[in-house]
Amino acid sequence: MNPSVLFGSGAMLVIVDLAVTIAISRSAIYEPSQKRIQYLLIRLVPVVGAVVAWCVLRTQSEPFEAGKEISTGNPHIAENYPDRNEGNSSHDAGDHGGP
Repeated sequence: MNPSVLFGSGAMLVIVDLAVTIAISRSAIYEPSQKRIQYLLIRLVPVVGAVVAWCVLRTQSEPFEAGKEISTGNPHIAENYPDRNEGNSSHDAGDHGGP
């Protein structure tokens, strides 16, 4: 294999690992012990470790949208949360759909 290809691949690997390591160090979703485990994963299994750590970081750090509805798949769950059902008079009256 061409030495320049090997050097380029190695340099790219170092850059990706470094970028993911910096992203993890700046993240607030991990405790310090979890960050150390992520760093070890990235160093010991470079490509897979970086991809796994990046994917977990991206899925856990998606910004919460205040106006976005959270769907539980159960239409009756809304009865238990009056702040999501401000105009629901049946909740205010204590009627929970029972006999």
